Amino acid sequence: MSVERYQQMKPGAQRLYRWLRHPLMLFPGGFFYLVIKPRVELLLGLWGFIPDAIEQLQANPQTPWSELLARHKSRFWHSPEEAVDLLLNNLAVVALWWLMATVAGAGNFWLIYAPVMTCGAAIFICIFFVQHNFPGSYAHSNADWDAMEGTLEGTSDLRLPAILDWFSADIGCHAIHHLCAAIPNYRLRDCQKQNSQMLTGITQLSLRDIPRCFNYILWNQQAGRLTTADGLLPERKTRLSA
Repeated sequence: MSVERYQQMKPGAQRLYRWLRHPLMLFPGGFFYLVIKPRVELLLGLWGFIPDAIEQLQANPQTPWSELLARHKSRFWHSPEEAVDLLLNNLAVVALWWLMATVAGAGNFWLIYAPVMTCGAAIFICIFFVQHNFPGSYAHSNADWDAMEGTLEGTSDLRLPAILDWFSADIGCHAIHHLCAAIPNYRLRDCQKQNSQMLTGITQLSLRDIPRCFNYILWNQQAGRLTTADGLLPERKTRLSA
C-alpha cells in the first residue's frame, strides 16, 4: 500500500493493516497459502471454466479439451498447461492426504501435518519477504519499472549458516536468482561467486536483520522505495491532537 493511501485511512483501518503484516501472521497466512489457497484456486477456476466449456461444447461438440482451456480466460491460470498442472497437483496432494489419513488415522495425520506445514510455510514466506522488503528496497510502478535496478536494489542476499543454506536450497543467493531464474538451485552459489562484480551493490542481510524488515510495509511512491509506518504515527497523533 502506498503512503498516501495509508494516510487517508482511518486509524482503525491502519491498525488492521499493520496487524495483518505482523510476523505472527506468517503462521496462519503460510498455512492458508500452501495448504488452502491452491485448492480454493482450482475450485474457483473450475467454477468459471465449466460453464464456459459447456457453452462451447454445445456450439461445437467436437472441440478438444485443450482448445477449450486455451479459449477460456481465467485469473487463476495463465495457460492451458498451468491449468493442467494446477489440476494434477491438487489431485496428487488430496490423494496423498487421503492415503496418509487412511494409514495413520485422520486425526493423527492432521495433528502432525498441520503444524509441520504451518511452520514450514511460515519460514518459506519469511525468507521470501525479507529478500524483497528491507531498508532502502527499490519499489516503482509498472510504468517506470527498471528490471536491472529492481534486481540490484529491490532484492537482498540473505547470509545463513551453511546448514540453513542447504535446507533452503541456497535461495539466500537471491539477486542472482532474479538475474536469471533458469539457474538451478544447486548452481546459484557458484554463479553468484563467478558474477560477484555485478552484485557489489546488493544489500546483505543476516538472521539478526530479519525482524526489522517486517516494518517495511508501505510504498513511498515519490522516493521509489519501501518505508515503514512508524514514522507516520507521530504525524497522525499530532494531527488528531490538533
